[in-house]
Amino acid sequence: MTGVQTCALPISIKLEMDGKDYYLEKAEIVTSSLTKRVFQSLADDEERHLQKVKAIYHAVKTVGGWPQHETLVPSANDLNQIFSDAKDEASPINEKTTDYDALKLAVEMEKKSITFYADLQSKAEVEDEKQFLDMIIAEEEEHLRILTDTMYYLFNTADFFSEEEKSMYE
Repeated sequence: MTGVQTCALPISIKLEMDGKDYYLEKAEIVTSSLTKRVFQSLADDEERHLQKVKAIYHAVKTVGGWPQHETLVPSANDLNQIFSDAKDEASPINEKTTDYDALKLAVEMEKKSITFYADLQSKAEVEDEKQFLDMIIAEEEEHLRILTDTMYYLFNTADFFSEEEKSMYE
């Protein structure tokens, strides 16, 4: 096991566990059904990441090297559908609600995850490891996009729909 793998995989496991726990906890207390569904979906993604990282860590510990063809399966959830479903639901909320703070912290967590995984990717020695990290970075970037879109939708609803419609005609 290389130095990057020895240090990074247990940290990755904790990072994914913390993310999942955060999303599940906040899904119980936020007021917007949109935020609740986004957090529940992201918790599912973090669980998937967690299981994959644990499997890789086990293989690295028992075999002594990166497992062959270990990849992150794309999410079955279509988070974009959540936004189109939300159009007919609750009205925008204001910045004083718990949703705003929960989303803001989630954005910061995803940014830190991206930075962490990008740093690991730059140090990765095995091609399969690099590919895995590329995929997890892409998923974390998608999480960040979903979270920022959720904030934009909830706190700037009119602008959100203007941008959505504008992009359809460009």
